[in-house]
Amino acid sequence: MAKIIPTIMIGGSGTRLWPLSRKNSPKQFLRLFGDNSLFQETVTRFPREEFASPWLMTNVDVLNFAVEQSDEIGVKPAGIFVEPLMRGTAAAIGAMAVAAEQLDPDSLILAAPADHVIENPEAFRKQIELAKPLAEDGAIITFGIVPTAPETGFGYIKGGKTVSTSEGDVGFRVSKGGFLEKPDLATAQEFLAAGTYYWNAGIFLFSAKTIIKEMKTFAPGIMQAAGEAVAGSQSELRSDIPVYYLNPESFAQAPEMSIDNAVMEHSDKIVVVPSDIGWSDVGSLSALWDISPKDTESNVTTGKVLAIDSTNCLLRATADRRIVALGLENIMIVDTIDSVLVMPRNRAQEVKQVVSELKALGANEAVSMPLINHDWGDTEQKFVDEDHCVSQLKIRPGNIIPNRRVTAEREIWLVVKGTVDVIVNYQRLTRSKGETFSLKANDMVTVINPDEDKKAKCMMMVQENREFDRLFEAIGPAIAAE
Repeated sequence: MAKIIPTIMIGGSGTRLWPLSRKNSPKQFLRLFGDNSLFQETVTRFPREEFASPWLMTNVDVLNFAVEQSDEIGVKPAGIFVEPLMRGTAAAIGAMAVAAEQLDPDSLILAAPADHVIENPEAFRKQIELAKPLAEDGAIITFGIVPTAPETGFGYIKGGKTVSTSEGDVGFRVSKGGFLEKPDLATAQEFLAAGTYYWNAGIFLFSAKTIIKEMKTFAPGIMQAAGEAVAGSQSELRSDIPVYYLNPESFAQAPEMSIDNAVMEHSDKIVVVPSDIGWSDVGSLSALWDISPKDTESNVTTGKVLAIDSTNCLLRATADRRIVALGLENIMIVDTIDSVLVMPRNRAQEVKQVVSELKALGANEAVSMPLINHDWGDTEQKFVDEDHCVSQLKIRPGNIIPNRRVTAEREIWLVVKGTVDVIVNYQRLTRSKGETFSLKANDMVTVINPDEDKKAKCMMMVQENREFDRLFEAIGPAIAAE
């Protein structure tokens, strides 16, 4: 019997977790609760003895994160599919289903977001095992979260007629109209009191042939575009992981739509399986407070924090500064290397508006974090404007920046300290202090610090349309400081 293929969906910007989550430091790859990121917790949720090796669906902006963090925890995905642009979960799931069907039409796919917390993974795995026979018989399973409060920030699923297997009652049929948008408070209270409504977590189990058939019926344009994108994909190996770049022209033809709107709201094959598994989508900073361990005053503290006469606060110091909170209640303070957010906990949903206003001001803090830690070292932005950016990379002794594809029009690297070995499109070269090397779009590059004792330091200049001399003029002070 074929194992279930966990298909991990890595998308979304995590805007409501700003200033922690940004384009170059996305929510899925943040370590919010310990040593592992949300992505790493997700892929380790499905042990190999029970599940097949996972597949990942992501985009080029975070591909390196996915490869590096998989390697950190010793997980080797069966493959990574790279979306050329975001078209919603329907096109992404359609593409993965086409690939799975080519291996085995009866293969089962578990589609799960990469950025959710599940505090009781064993209970979740038991629900998956109970639902498996239904999926094998052609049902599309959605795992509905048993609600604990009249939450207005989630969609809901209404359960209908009971569905059973040889193991007993498993779930409920979902009739047309059973997928409901985010309600107002009064409606959410009615849903909670009824006891037949569940939060929509966006986690699904189905066979490849079933979801393809349903998509061909209800979303034929999306299914056709997804199939052609897979057929026209280009592949490469990245750290011995097959990476498939979906054909951009074909994928762009898919209407942008969620799998809920495309299929789930129309199909008569939907079964909701109630799941009490300690789930959270960590969709806001207040949600982070909700699920985090608290001190005796119900404060959630991280880093260098001193809380005096303060209660029910989220105090997160990620920079090397101390947060001192005196006489605060229901306040959140998040301090990062370049930004500080202070706000009441009950206004957490408005962080998205904050980010929009920062973007309108042209503030780079809205989208980029200046310092990013990697397993090989760290990257710090030194200079950014509309045409290019300059980053400083420190490569730890003996470490490697693994295969990465250049996405900008041009990159110019200057070695500021030490020596690096560079492999560009499988051609090796060596550069020392004061020397440069240049890369163009779609080049594959690996950068190695061969010194086992000292860090290597480079300046990477990502350039779209400026002359090299003008670029050096712009960043001269940053280079001189080194």
